[in-house]
Amino acid sequence: MAKKEKKWHPSTVKAADLETINKVKEAREKQEISHRTLENKAGIAEGYISNAENPRLTAKYTLGHLNKIVKAINQTDKSHLSGKKSGKGKNKTLLNLHDLIPEKPVLSRKKVLKVINPSVKEIGPKNAILTLITTGFFDRRLVNLDEIEANCIRLFGKSFIRKSLSHRLNLLSDEGVLVRHKTGEPDTYHYKKNETEEPQSQE
Repeated sequence: MAKKEKKWHPSTVKAADLETINKVKEAREKQEISHRTLENKAGIAEGYISNAENPRLTAKYTLGHLNKIVKAINQTDKSHLSGKKSGKGKNKTLLNLHDLIPEKPVLSRKKVLKVINPSVKEIGPKNAILTLITTGFFDRRLVNLDEIEANCIRLFGKSFIRKSLSHRLNLLSDEGVLVRHKTGEPDTYHYKKNETEEPQSQE
């Protein structure tokens, strides 16, 4: 007898918690910080932020979490990416704890579905990489697996198994969609979009 597939039902969170989760996600993505990086900088348990943003789970933030997150985001300096001087003093806009908390009481008798990025919640590593290709991520320069993983987390709100990502990247390289360049380390590659028509793989 075939095993009946268990139907997935979205998890639920309170409206106020959901609003805070989305505010943290917005602040994190604005600074282009991955879940893992923010967890490390804030001293929060590994996987907790990704769990909070996962529509299948009911993890939520405490005030202690939010305080650590604010400090970590404010310590992140992205000025080197734009070529601007570090935003210190009056020119730097710091994130405030109140920015992550609803200004007014959020009252809701009904449970609110925790849905974040519903259009990509079931996306797999192959489609994730193809999306990165179509959005031009591989056009500019060779990128490594860490950068690819970070952008998957930023765009799709979830991480993928690194071996699965690596496997899909190598398949696309063998098909000639991407160019693969081997670095000095064993089994370590950088990838770029193949601009030629003929399949090509560099090792």
